[in-house]
Amino acid sequence: GANVLLPFAFHCSGNSIKDSADKIAHESEEFGDIDGFPPQVALSKVAAKSEWEILRSQGFSDFEIIDFEDPYKWLMYFPPSAVEDLRDYGLGCDWRRSFVTT
Repeated sequence: GANVLLPFAFHCSGNSIKDSADKIAHESEEFGDIDGFPPQVALSKVAAKSEWEILRSQGFSDFEIIDFEDPYKWLMYFPPSAVEDLRDYGLGCDWRRSFVTT
């Protein structure tokens, strides 16, 4: 219950985020229907789980997933989401001093 002065850093690897964003863009082009979103059937033909399917399994809609073509969307979405989860967990740190590194 003591006050904690330690900051929390989010290390977001630049290449893996860029690769994931590129995969979303590629999957959108490769499997896209007239609206630009891959239909459920097309994704099930992919042997390995696609980036699109991974985000779908985390509860994102197709309309939200398309935004992840932009690497900055990953940086703007996941660190604040992690802060919320870590606060709920009860992690004690100085959130005013948290930062993102790449």
